[in-house]
This record gives sequence, structure tokens and C-alpha cells, in this order.
Amino acid sequence: MTFNNNTKSSERDFFSGEYQFTGKHGEYVKQLTDTLVEKGTYEKEIKIFAFNHKIYTVAPMIGYLYKRKAAREVSDHGPKISEGQVIRYADRAQEVMKLILLLDNEYEPNEQKRIDKAFRYFCEDENDFKLFEDYMRGGIEVLYENIISDETDPFKITENLIDFMAEFQEMFNDRVGKDDIFNLCEQFKKRESKK
Repeated sequence: MTFNNNTKSSERDFFSGEYQFTGKHGEYVKQLTDTLVEKGTYEKEIKIFAFNHKIYTVAPMIGYLYKRKAAREVSDHGPKISEGQVIRYADRAQEVMKLILLLDNEYEPNEQKRIDKAFRYFCEDENDFKLFEDYMRGGIEVLYENIISDETDPFKITENLIDFMAEFQEMFNDRVGKDDIFNLCEQFKKRESKK
């Protein structure tokens, strides 16, 4: 995956400019956004993800929850998200990145530093965005392997999607609860009010 932006890396806004998925992850994104059933059989086309930007905002959290990261594969082609779409959905992607920075105690063991990365110094460290992308690619792999893999039958793919959603819901509730997120936000709020 590549992020196209003409500014210097130290100055760039990670959530503007065109975004490109590359390598096998680009191929997986193509398959996850392909039409399963053409319009005509039903009133609308049926797809798992209607747009690439949906994967951009969902896959990083899936990667985090499944503890799955993947390295970038270099290639010059692959599906893209237009600059306008990246900017339009930047808030959603930023919230996901902040959540990952708050929760990933393997990436940053110090709780205060995690809070600072997510709020005070958000997007100042290029490694934070790399973490976001690594989890995104890992999440794309999880989505592909659990939903599509080698399957071509749209009904079997739909069954796989339902099974995956049930597994995901169970995993999310077990691993990251509302109380965990609420407690981190409360701690940050208290620290900020003391200043």
C-alpha cells in the first residue's frame, strides 16, 4: 500500500492524498469489493465492501483485534482511494488509529506515552502511521482468508461472512470492552485538567 503525498514525510498529513493498496493486499481488496451477485438477480448488486475506503477504515481494527500485521508488498498497481475519499473519511480512519495507539501496549508499553501518541502528538511519528498500515494489511488478510479465500460460490461467501461477523463480535467483546476505552479517556481527561 502506498500513500501518495508530495509533502516532506515529516510534514505530511497522513490522511490526505490518494491512497493505493499494493501487492497481494491490493488483490485481496479487489476481491473484497467485487460484485458477488449482479444487479438483476436482486434489486442491487451484492458486495462485501462497496468501496475501498470502507476497508481503509475497518481493516486496521480487525488487524489489531486479531493481532495480525503484514508488511507492505511493493508494486506499481492496485486499487486506489481517491484523495477526496481519503479526506472525506479521514475522521473515521483517525479515530481507528487513535484507538490502536491507545490500546496497543506491545507497540508502546507506557500508558502515558500511548495517550500522548493518540492525542497530544497524534500523527507526529511516522512509525504510528506505519503501525496503522501494518494492522490494515493484516486486517485485509484476515478478511480475505475468513470470507473469500478460494471460494467462488456467492452463497458460501455469504455464509463465511456471517460466521466471521459472529466470531468478530465475540472476539471484540472479550478483548476490548467499553470500560477499557472509557477508562483510558477518563485518565487522559484527568491528566489534561491538572495542567
